Amino acid sequence: MKPIPKRTAITPMNLLPIVINAPGMYITRCGKRVQIDTVKDHSDDYTVTRFNCTGNVLTLHPSGRTTRKYAIWHECGLYQGHGINDLDIMGKAESD
Repeated sequence: MKPIPKRTAITPMNLLPIVINAPGMYITRCGKRVQIDTVKDHSDDYTVTRFNCTGNVLTLHPSGRTTRKYAIWHECGLYQGHGINDLDIMGKAESD
């Protein structure tokens, strides 16, 4: 197992802890729920950065209707390759 470094502004994503490890419900930085449908395995030695987790951001509207927005994430939960984003996944969602 590779050592996990303390996160800094230049820590490579492939060295960050894995947050998305299987399909299921997750929660974003801004509190939205995400349904992860696919988590593709890194078949290499993590020398290539891949956004290998796909799913949908769920938005519940006041009318009770839920919309879905397709998106992709890195397995460490990041939505983008740089900076912090409201759609970064922070962890598994609690069951309702």
